[in-house]
This record gives sequence, structure tokens and C-alpha cells, in this order.
Amino acid sequence: MREGAKYACMPVAATTTYCGRNMIAATLEYIERNYDGVSVIYGDTDSVMIQFPYACPLLRGVPQERVMPMVFESARAMARAATAALFTAPISLEFEKVYWPYLLFKKKKYCGMKYMTAAGPPDMDAKGIEIVRRDFIALLRTSLPGILSAVLVEKSLPAAYQRICHVVTRLVENEVNIEEMTTTKSRKANYANPDAQPHIVVVRKMEARRAFGIPRVGDRVPYVILEGAAKNVSARAEHPEYAVRHGCKLDRIYYLGQMRAAVFRLLEHVAIPHVEKLFQDALGNLQRQRQGMRRITDFGWSVTSSVSTARPEQRQPQRPLQRMEQMSLASFLSPALAFAARASADAVAKRQKKRR
Repeated sequence: MREGAKYACMPVAATTTYCGRNMIAATLEYIERNYDGVSVIYGDTDSVMIQFPYACPLLRGVPQERVMPMVFESARAMARAATAALFTAPISLEFEKVYWPYLLFKKKKYCGMKYMTAAGPPDMDAKGIEIVRRDFIALLRTSLPGILSAVLVEKSLPAAYQRICHVVTRLVENEVNIEEMTTTKSRKANYANPDAQPHIVVVRKMEARRAFGIPRVGDRVPYVILEGAAKNVSARAEHPEYAVRHGCKLDRIYYLGQMRAAVFRLLEHVAIPHVEKLFQDALGNLQRQRQGMRRITDFGWSVTSSVSTARPEQRQPQRPLQRMEQMSLASFLSPALAFAARASADAVAKRQKKRR
């Protein structure tokens, strides 16, 4: 029980938790002992989730169109049988809903298509993940439902990849607005380490500059993470309005990392191809942007394959690389790299002169 609660009684809290755990354990043991092929995959507080594999005896030989009605009928029968065998009034185990498909990430974190009736239609339901938590950026909360829909509803991995690619491209091309990158957290009265809390750092900054509308205890504090030299992410947190007013740059590399972590939690269960390379390329692009380096495509040049399709006797001998061709690279490199390119061009020119 939380310290400081209005009616705190630790013995009552401990007893309630103990009884709940015993009921879950008893239900698990009863279901798995009496129903072949059926398993309890998750139990929390006052509920259990039971898995019905297609190969289990209850569903073996059942036509596809009868599977969902059969699951509903079997689950209701299980609830009645477990109640009669394990509990006394007023305690009862009631069937509630069916998930299919279902992704269980960890305790209190899952999502799936929820059926309240066998006829449907299902609705997407999620608990504890980024699409329902306000302490993640809004961009994740708005983009992940589409990605999950591609996996759970459309059952199309290419569609899921395209949606991931779209949101990553928007971030790399700086096409996101500050509202999409804003996180909010509730301000509490006390923290063990307030310097590690970005929203508390923002409150302190607002107090230092005597800003209006400083969030009070219990209010939600919005913040964004900015570029900067400080390694501590919290030290680079700032209020979105202040960031807009002063033209501050968002740390898109930090936000790409948040996005990658969320997507890869999904990939633990769903193998969407090429996503790792997508994020690696995006990180490289953002790092080049931060260093002031530009891409060849920014100049309207196209990159084509250097492999010739002509037969060996038809190929024309390539002329030696001239100094001006080498020097053209210096126009989009950083100063240090441009110097290296010029030095390399001089060296090539000298070698070619000696050969002639």
C-alpha cells in the first residue's frame, strides 16, 4: 500500500494481496489439471488469461468458423466449473472476453484484438504500452496504433514496415512538430533523485526564470529534450513553449532511440524484416545533419550502379580521375574532411603526373 494513503492499513493490504494470489494459483492449477492442452499464460490481481491452442482437444477438428463460438462456450463452462470447485459465495470466476491475436510483452503490458461477443467485431485493446501512456511522446502514441493494426488486423508485415518507415522518415526530415515530441509527467511532492527527473528539472528552470503557470504538485508537466553538450538527458529537458520561443533544436537522435526501443519491443514477438537497417540508416543521417554534413542527393545528383552491363570487349577504358572531379567532393564535406579531400586530390594528381 502506498505510503501517505488516506486510509493506510498494511495488514489489510497484505491479506488482500495474499488471498488474491492464492485464488490465482488455485485457478491455474485447476484449469491445467482438468483441461488438456489449455494453459494459463498470465494472472494478475483478480484475473487469469487462458490460452486455447488450435491443437488442444477442445478445438481439434472444429471448423474455422466455429472456433470463436467454441472458445466462448468453453471459457464460460470453465469459469462455472472453477467457481463451483474452488470458491464460496460471494466469490465467483466470470468469463469476460477473448483476445485474438494477442501480444503479451510482460506483466501489465499487452495488446490484442478484443472480442466481447463471439460474433465480434473486435476492438484493439492495449494496456501499459506506449499508445496508452502519456509519459511517452505523442508521436509514438499516434503512430504505434497504425503499426499494430497492420500486424493484428491486416496481418501484413510489409504494411507494418511501411508505417514504421514513414514515421522514421518524418523524424529524420524534421517534419514533426513540437507537440508530437512532447512528453508529460505528473509532478509528485518528493523524489529520491529529482535531478534525474526531466519534468522536475523543467519546473526548476521555470522557477529560476520566474515563468508564469509553473505546474504544481499533481499537475502534469510537459517537456521536450533538446540538443546540448550535457550527457544527462534530464539536464537538457525544457518546456515546449520556451523551446519554440527561443528556437531551440530538439534532440532527434534521442527521440529516434525512444522510437527504436518501442518498435523493438514489438519485434520481440513479430519479426518485421529490415527494421534494424532502417534505424541504423536514420541514425547515420541524423548524425551527419548534426555535424553539418550534406548528402550527395541534396545537390540533385543521382547515385547509380557502377557495374557495367556491357561485354568486356565493349567496355571503354576509364580515364584517370582528374583533380577537379576530386575537388568537387569538398563542396559538401565538413572543413576537416574537406582538407583531407584536397590533400588526397593533390596526392592523386602527383602520382598520375609521375606515371605520365
